[in-house]
Amino acid sequence: MVPVEYDASNRALKIIKDLGLVAPEQMRGCKKVLRAAGRTYVIALASAAVTLLRLLSMRGRRSRR
Repeated sequence: MVPVEYDASNRALKIIKDLGLVAPEQMRGCKKVLRAAGRTYVIALASAAVTLLRLLSMRGRRSRR
């Protein structure tokens, strides 16, 4: 997980708990949702990297012609 997002998730969980926004038995679900949200950044980064590699490989093939 991206460190910034991980820290944001931890801060959000602390605020949710401190303010009593959800029942204690619901905290596990909150953690799962916030962790999943953080993983979307990792997946987006991986997707962008694959796209960049694909474009660079296409460019390399075109310049050899």
